[in-house]
Amino acid sequence: MGGAGPGPGELTVSGGALGEPDIRSVSLGFHPKFGLTIIHVRFRDTNNPGELEALLPKWAGAYGKPKEQRPGPTIIWEDEKTHIELTYHTVSPRHPTPSDHLALVLWSIPLMDEIEALDEEGHVPDVEKLVPLQEPHLQD
Repeated sequence: MGGAGPGPGELTVSGGALGEPDIRSVSLGFHPKFGLTIIHVRFRDTNNPGELEALLPKWAGAYGKPKEQRPGPTIIWEDEKTHIELTYHTVSPRHPTPSDHLALVLWSIPLMDEIEALDEEGHVPDVEKLVPLQEPHLQD
């Protein structure tokens, strides 16, 4: 039995299904032992990396000064428990594509540390490698 759908441990839902027109999709990564460990939100936007900088004052007001800012751009906040990454994913550095998007990625630092320490097959799905709503994740 095969067909389209999320791979084991992964669930991707369209923003439209959630009633959020500004969101392209939300992916949830589940670990077999620890449950939900990562959330990846992809926003619909106009292929504009500058949009991230426009959001920075609002986010800094809510979360404080970022822990780190990298080119890309990528902005990271962390406390003892949560890693929050606001980033702009581009497929090609030279040409904008419809797949380019602003994304928000959150994960539990203690859970990730435990998962990495286990060094087992049941690792956290890499939701970054999922191509939302374009190709089936499972094939016959």
